[in-house]
Amino acid sequence: MSQPPEPAASEAALPAAPAPFTTPSRAAAPALPLVGGRDRLDVIGRGATSALMFWELTADAVARARATLGPDHPSTLVLRVYTNAPTAPGTASPSVTDHVVDRWLGHRIVEAPAGARLTASLGLRSDGAFVHIVDGAALRLPDEVPLDPVPPAAVELGPRPAREDAR
Repeated sequence: MSQPPEPAASEAALPAAPAPFTTPSRAAAPALPLVGGRDRLDVIGRGATSALMFWELTADAVARARATLGPDHPSTLVLRVYTNAPTAPGTASPSVTDHVVDRWLGHRIVEAPAGARLTASLGLRSDGAFVHIVDGAALRLPDEVPLDPVPPAAVELGPRPAREDAR
């Protein structure tokens, strides 16, 4: 037979914890910078059909690009993606797509066909002109791997080993 539970002790009956056993306060973690203070555009493959583009721009770089266009030209900050997608063995179909960017620190996932070669630039677009601010490295997406239509034959592993009971 089991013993009945002991009655709970009241708060007044419990002794105070000794000073060496008190929980120390947590030290504040050092703050990591969110930005590096430099212009950059990173292009990272996510699989066979997409890439992540992460950028950081500085005010100086955007000001230099606006000065290049001149004060009379309204401009839009865009992420320009150059895609060279394979259409047949030995041939490719180039395309250019602009994605409007509304912040100087951000990211975007870009879809492209499997096996495509991507390059990207951040810049200002104005009346047919494009002023590059920062360029990303070229990336080639992997080719699509076709699935095997016939499943592999069952593999015979032999008899199952005897199990010992852990009791």
